[in-house]
Amino acid sequence: MKKIKRTLTILFIFALTSVSIAQTKITGEFYGAKLGTVVDALSKLEDKNVIWDNDAVSYKDKQVYISIRKPIPINKIFTTVLDEYNLMYINKRNLINIKVASEKILVIPSDIITYLGKGIFSSIKTFIKSNLTSAGKIKVYPESYSIYIKDTKENAEKLEKLFNSYIQPLKEQAEMIKKQEEEKRKKLAEEKKVLSQLIKKEIQISPDKFKEIEDKLIERLSPFGRYEYNPKQKAH
Repeated sequence: MKKIKRTLTILFIFALTSVSIAQTKITGEFYGAKLGTVVDALSKLEDKNVIWDNDAVSYKDKQVYISIRKPIPINKIFTTVLDEYNLMYINKRNLINIKVASEKILVIPSDIITYLGKGIFSSIKTFIKSNLTSAGKIKVYPESYSIYIKDTKENAEKLEKLFNSYIQPLKEQAEMIKKQEEEKRKKLAEEKKVLSQLIKKEIQISPDKFKEIEDKLIERLSPFGRYEYNPKQKAH
């Protein structure tokens, strides 16, 4: 306990001697101080109250070991310390809300990009970014059409559900187009195969004789077969 108090004394001394016009910057060292104690000390420097979410309270007794040799803003220290325990905070005026963080990787199926265009990826990225909390982070990986997010646990889970709902109709649309394209390619391949096997034959026949056999000719032609009759043209 004495060690914790001594560490906090160092913290307060450096905090008071490292004030800039823009914001408070501090240096300090924490060796075995409880996370809850550290957070309380930092929040007092910022003159703010702290609230811990129910699922984050259990982290208050975790011990902190960190050395801050170069003066940095208090908000960055908050972020660095909490990040070590997969926590983050939401800053609301004079209130700091400590929450459990969560990471998600949202992958857009390649079929969506292939059949609906690369612009879909950009629109999804914008959608996700606009729904992050103030503490949320996002990284984009265009080569794999993936989006990494880190946010409060509740919002990360909410975003994952929103993402899945957002892309579901896009997946269905892409699958439909893919199926149509595959059927079209299959049909063209079959036609190409049949056409390669067709035999072209010319015969000379009088108009009267042609009228007699035309109906039977139509019946016997395959779906790919066709005929032309020109009474003025002679067969070679």
